[in-house]
Amino acid sequence: MRVVIVGSGGMVGQGVLLASLKAKDVSEIILLVRKRPEGEHDPRIRYVVNGDLMDFDGSDPLFSGVDACFFCAGISSSGLSEAAYRRVTYDMTLQVAEQLNARSPQLTFVYVSGAGADSSGKSSQMWARVRGEVENKLLALFPGNAAIFRPAFILPTADVQSRTASYRLLYTVIAPIMRLISATTGKRFLSIIDIGNAMLNITRFGVKKAIMAKPDIVACADRRS
Repeated sequence: MRVVIVGSGGMVGQGVLLASLKAKDVSEIILLVRKRPEGEHDPRIRYVVNGDLMDFDGSDPLFSGVDACFFCAGISSSGLSEAAYRRVTYDMTLQVAEQLNARSPQLTFVYVSGAGADSSGKSSQMWARVRGEVENKLLALFPGNAAIFRPAFILPTADVQSRTASYRLLYTVIAPIMRLISATTGKRFLSIIDIGNAMLNITRFGVKKAIMAKPDIVACADRRS
């Protein structure tokens, strides 16, 4: 599989990247990044540096024959106007999706949205309406090949943390409690690796359900056929 990951610097994106690196059937991982990180990297990784994804151009032959795009980029709506939030959440996402669709219309597009996103456009919450609009556009752009993830709380791994300070504080307090509950009750909480494995399985086996909440993502992560 050849996959594109958008947002690999964030907590969820890092988890998806780790899952992809562990997958033997992933032959190439194309990362859309603002800046190429330093250090040694897996030879399967290809970096495409783009300072502003609103200017993303998918005409490079590198984007032909891509099997999947895992879109994990996003921002909090806190303190933002609807116009500012829409530019990043709606406009940027659709710019990337449309460019990739032009080169690889058969690809599977998996989008990390959020629990509470509203595709009906009736929510009183601005972020929920904008996310819902994005979802609807992606489902129409990739008919039968788009999956929308609506996770709630996501457990990070020990070596992967959110770049948002308030989220890091929240995870520091809650994550150990969640892991203790999981260990003592057997209840499974959604992890960033689960999200990555679910994305890979959707690419392998096809989209079974377009809008996926936490139980759907967990079940998909465990699929074997």
